Amino acid sequence: MSSPEPDAATSPLPPHKGMADTPDLLADALVRAVGTTEHGLWLDPSAGSGRLIEAALRAGVPAKSILAIDLQANLPALDNLGVESLLSTDFLHWAQRTDRRFDRVIANPPFVRLRELQEALVRPALETRLDGLSIPRTANYWVAFLIAGMRLLKPGGSLAYVLPAAWEYANYAGPLRSMCESSFEELDVHRVSVPMFETVADGSVLLVGRGLGRQPRRRAHVINHPKLSALNQAVSASEVALTPKEMRSIEPCLPEGQVQFGEIAHIRIGAVTGHASYFLLNEEQRLALNLPCSAVWPVLSKAHHITGSQIGEHAWTKLWAAGERVWLFSPSDADLSHPSVRAYLDLPAEEGGCRREATKIRHRDPWYRVPIPEPFDGFLTGMSMARPWVALNRKPGLTASNTLYGVRFPTIASPDEQAAWCLSMLSSTTSKSRAQLVRRYPQGLLKLEPGDIARLAVRPPKNPEGALSLYHQAVELVMTGNAKHAQTLADEWLEA
Repeated sequence: MSSPEPDAATSPLPPHKGMADTPDLLADALVRAVGTTEHGLWLDPSAGSGRLIEAALRAGVPAKSILAIDLQANLPALDNLGVESLLSTDFLHWAQRTDRRFDRVIANPPFVRLRELQEALVRPALETRLDGLSIPRTANYWVAFLIAGMRLLKPGGSLAYVLPAAWEYANYAGPLRSMCESSFEELDVHRVSVPMFETVADGSVLLVGRGLGRQPRRRAHVINHPKLSALNQAVSASEVALTPKEMRSIEPCLPEGQVQFGEIAHIRIGAVTGHASYFLLNEEQRLALNLPCSAVWPVLSKAHHITGSQIGEHAWTKLWAAGERVWLFSPSDADLSHPSVRAYLDLPAEEGGCRREATKIRHRDPWYRVPIPEPFDGFLTGMSMARPWVALNRKPGLTASNTLYGVRFPTIASPDEQAAWCLSMLSSTTSKSRAQLVRRYPQGLLKLEPGDIARLAVRPPKNPEGALSLYHQAVELVMTGNAKHAQTLADEWLEA
């Protein structure tokens, strides 16, 4: 049956943005994770085609116990399931006004940036709060859905949400991660080494919280699974069986003598262009366009640009001479009077100009001014088959595009001391920590997000004197395939 909300939003989500049908294996695992032995009242706040509801019905949950909500007006699949449904309903708007509470909330919410939504949907999202926790405009729609779901849970209730991998590292999600850890008796984050969705290549996680409002019995766990079927088999209505190799704490309790790398360094992605082929240029392109050097920034734009323990003028010039894209177009006000700059800005998209409708660009004012991060002390790549290392920045003004990460040492200026911490990252301590944090993508590619790198365990160096020279040697070993030798070098130096 259908009962549209009188005040429902009329603005739909952007077509096909942030939405994907939940695979049956994932839907079944999600339902079983919250338990079906005591049915209670169930809520799916973004029902879509009804995959999660079908899974709940397969698990024996009575149709009369389930409420389905969706912004779309016409979902015939829900009509055939016999559950109560509120269509044409903005869940976040409804959640602020309802007195109804639920024993289980299950969801595959939309993954859409708030700034991509129409204002009629953004307002209820920004108004969604829980115990003082609010949502910034830089956040994603799913954050509001999770907060609202927690608000509608009865004490002792449980929820299961499919979320993007950003759950684990996005700054805007940090306060929500902390709240979830302290709000549930048990909190699990299930990862799968391959994409969960056939049509979505990005990583996703299954977040499961059980026992809202009860004292946490254990630290939050991340459980890694090789494939979706393994997740499905591992999840049951009772306690999830964990082995030491399968679990780690989201915020691990480090042994004495270790710290997280994020305590001494800030890690963030490089400059976000929104249209790389327009804003990132090689020297031949810059000359052909007659763009002045004042209108471009020196930049590293590829993982293979990280060529050693340091990136200075000589290393960057070699990339420049090799035809690599080492210029970032971001003109200042003074450059706008240059005829070539003006011509490039006015170039139609079909003739090589900028695609101004792209999300990152249309929300930028002015659109052609790429935000340049604060100066980086070093650069590294998060996606690699080798161990990550920091290439220390020795070229003034050099920045990176968002294919790379930048590192800043806010309280460390000494080259030897910076190198000492970077050398510690090559030790066996960090290697073990990395094995627990790394995300495995198809074709064996490994990735660390900025938040993962910040959580890497490192041992504080005792004496940084001479570390820069030794760090050069260690990185050379890593680059030539001798990572184990580099690790031994770092371990012996830390023990000396």
